[in-house]
Amino acid sequence: MRCPHVIISHMQLILDTFKNTGAIHHAYCIEGDKLEILPILHKFLEDDFKFKIIANPDLLNKTSDTFTIDDSREVKEFHLCKSFGESGKKVFIICANFITREAQNALLKIFEEPSSGNYFFIITPSSEILLPTLRSRLAVVSASSENSSNKEARLFIKSGISERLAMIKVLTESISDDEKSKMDALLFVNGIEKEFINKRNAIDLKLRDTMIIEELEHVRDYLGDRAPSVKMLLEHIALIL
Repeated sequence: MRCPHVIISHMQLILDTFKNTGAIHHAYCIEGDKLEILPILHKFLEDDFKFKIIANPDLLNKTSDTFTIDDSREVKEFHLCKSFGESGKKVFIICANFITREAQNALLKIFEEPSSGNYFFIITPSSEILLPTLRSRLAVVSASSENSSNKEARLFIKSGISERLAMIKVLTESISDDEKSKMDALLFVNGIEKEFINKRNAIDLKLRDTMIIEELEHVRDYLGDRAPSVKMLLEHIALIL
């Protein structure tokens, strides 16, 4: 089962926390669309945190579909470097749909003992891509409200097997046609898990319920592989619910 982690309902709370205390958490995971999040984050860093975004050698920007061990090595090297600015601040902005297990383990070592003045912002569609050990060290911010994946997940759970398989066919064909991506499948799985847990009293979870939740976590891990069989994984979910 997942480890508990801090959930902040809206990105505005980062701004409010800084205005009230003059400090922020050293590492955040911000869930949502990077195109919507980055302008807000940049404005906060420039206007409130007094940290330049343009041509700042103390800023490391990493954007990729999959964040790899090589990327984490670059982050580690930058983390070890001394700040150029008088404030001593360094900011890391990492945008990725997936982060490999090896890369996460490497980041974990940094987050366990972060150097003073280093601030990390991981922007991803879902914090569920993160290992529990890494996620537990982050303040997780949800920057978006309910999305279509949640609504589709709710319908998926209520449907019969044939209807579920038909929904999977539509989704996987859209992925094959590049209309959607593997991330859409991951968000769909996350939505199923959330709905599955929410409609039950966690105290009264039965063994079968626990096994299903664990299977959903396994499927999510497999979706993070380089070439997963998305259709096979989603069909597996359709049959076990």
